[in-house]
Amino acid sequence: MSRTGFPLLCCCVLLICPALSPAQTDPGAREDEKAARQKLLRAADQVDTLQATVESLTSQIADLKMTIGQHQSDLDALRTQLASLKDENASLRAALAKLDAARAEERKTLLDEVGKIVAEGSKRAPAPTPAPAPSAEPTPAAPPPAAGDAAEKGFNYVVVKGDTLHAIALAYQGNGVHVTVADIRKANNLGKDEAIHVGQKLFIPKK
Repeated sequence: MSRTGFPLLCCCVLLICPALSPAQTDPGAREDEKAARQKLLRAADQVDTLQATVESLTSQIADLKMTIGQHQSDLDALRTQLASLKDENASLRAALAKLDAARAEERKTLLDEVGKIVAEGSKRAPAPTPAPAPSAEPTPAAPPPAAGDAAEKGFNYVVVKGDTLHAIALAYQGNGVHVTVADIRKANNLGKDEAIHVGQKLFIPKK
């Protein structure tokens, strides 16, 4: 056979007989192909599992974003409330400072009024009566005063706005008059929890 005829014969054989794959001719190749197919199936299952996991994680991330957004809104609301509370606190402090200043001014006014009352009471105190000159004739002894006839020493005070028995007692104590709240209540027949009112006249006993 010539060299030019051999390739032609091979082509005819290939046309007549279908091509056989290595897997059809080699049992080891068939096993390898089967193992490769199983690997592909397992890989496909893993891909599906990963895809499902990714979708689940994506959903969880979306939920977390919504939760974070809600928390951010709550935080903003809390910050707004805190700022409002700070403003209210500052206003309350300012009001308290004004109230303390007003009380201090009222106490000073009360002390001044009590000082004037004490000074006027001291000026009105009767001068001591000189002892009578001894006489030749014996003077009959005066009868002892009846109980309750002697006037109690003290001061008259008219209650003004903001006064309390405690403040009044402190004011008189600051001017050298030793008197307590209990003394004032007793001298004016005031009950234990009875309150005083503006314009009320009180007698402040002097011990």
